[in-house]
Amino acid sequence: MVASKACPCGDPNQDINHIIFRCPISSPRATHLVSFCNTISAYSSLTPNDIFPLLKEPSPKLCRLLLAFIKSNNLII
Repeated sequence: MVASKACPCGDPNQDINHIIFRCPISSPRATHLVSFCNTISAYSSLTPNDIFPLLKEPSPKLCRLLLAFIKSNNLII
């Protein structure tokens, strides 16, 4: 539990899309994850820079990339 939903970067809302795609603190470590998400979105009707639809039925590769991203940023989920 956290006292505020604001991100340490100053953004008032911190959700998974912000952390992966837009946060200047954590997104630099998301290169492979972002590339994978954008590749999947390009071949489907999914919106780019939105991981929520991919999380409905995550592939093993998405799970591996998410875990690596979480570990590299020392995120606690």
